[in-house]
Amino acid sequence: MTYGVLLEQVTSGGPADKAGLKAGTTQTTVDGNTIIVGGDIITAINGTRIVNSDDLSSYLEENAPNRLTKAPEDLPECRIILLLEN
Repeated sequence: MTYGVLLEQVTSGGPADKAGLKAGTTQTTVDGNTIIVGGDIITAINGTRIVNSDDLSSYLEENAPNRLTKAPEDLPECRIILLLEN
């Protein structure tokens, strides 16, 4: 996999959890940053390719604007990190 967004944390009982998305389980260091890996990688939503966190934010803003009260990157529901960007 050369693109996508890795889920690092999912709130128990939240929409992502209810949808079956899994958070990472293993702590590692990449480029000096500690991250949690082993979670689901979001690569597409309803046929829309998700390459990076900007794509995810744009998709959420366009398709769920009334459900977002904060910028997607500030949502506590699932903390995301960029996996790899082409």
